[in-house]
Amino acid sequence: MYGFDMCAGMPSNLAPVPDARIAAAGFNVLVGYLSASDAILVSGSGLRSRMFGSSDAVANRVCYGYVASNAAGQYVAVIRGTHGLLEWADDLDFLMMQHPNPNAGLVDQGFWSIYRTMLFHPLNGGGPVQAAQGLGNLNLPAGALMVLGHSLGSALATYLTLDLALQGTPARGCYFASPHTGNQRFVDFFEGMNINYDLWNYVQDKVPTVPKRDLLHFSDYKPLRQEKTIPVDGGVGVSIDNTLPCFHHLICYTALLDPATYKAALADAVLRQVPDDLNCAQCVLSTGS
Repeated sequence: MYGFDMCAGMPSNLAPVPDARIAAAGFNVLVGYLSASDAILVSGSGLRSRMFGSSDAVANRVCYGYVASNAAGQYVAVIRGTHGLLEWADDLDFLMMQHPNPNAGLVDQGFWSIYRTMLFHPLNGGGPVQAAQGLGNLNLPAGALMVLGHSLGSALATYLTLDLALQGTPARGCYFASPHTGNQRFVDFFEGMNINYDLWNYVQDKVPTVPKRDLLHFSDYKPLRQEKTIPVDGGVGVSIDNTLPCFHHLICYTALLDPATYKAALADAVLRQVPDDLNCAQCVLSTGS
């Protein structure tokens, strides 16, 4: 939530003022920012009326998240989601492409075209570099870095976590509401890297069920094997408004997984008057207690 709120106000600002809640959560050292190509392009009124696309042009580069650390030496790389993914999920045709590693199978062309433009902008000097390379340059001990993402950010976080493993910089992954990122061969390759990750998808959320099939390569998309499905009420009696956007909001995932954390986050959002979080929180009808 913090990454989205921080970047959404002016996406073209690649170094926005840090959300105060990041430091309040204990990650009080901002290490740098993540940027990438703008995500959603309108492409006419055909089947693929909403498509993902990317460009290396500076004008299309936007803020995608941040990297921060705490006093215990733990680091997080947080990649935001986007409001546009539900519209994209209504499309029927998707295309895959070969992952740069010839053994890694096929990945979604749209998601990868955004990920390939992702840069890490360190605050300790030096220019921006490719995201995995920049995080590797931090020379962190194994297990110190966690890559988190929601929605589109989950797909990008999946690719980033894999690249980090491939270059010998193992990181943990934490993904919420992730669309499918590749075919069976990609999933097998990812799992073969022994990456420590959690993937949480809500049973009513539409986004984690797509894409389904590549119409060009005749290859099915597959979810990562360790996907965990959150039941309708989260198993704790939480009630979410019966709409597609509500099923997808990160704050609703928070309520379903940990009502106490949701209540604390909502109280903080009320105190700080965070419009997007307060709007999304209207989707949570009851926390079961």
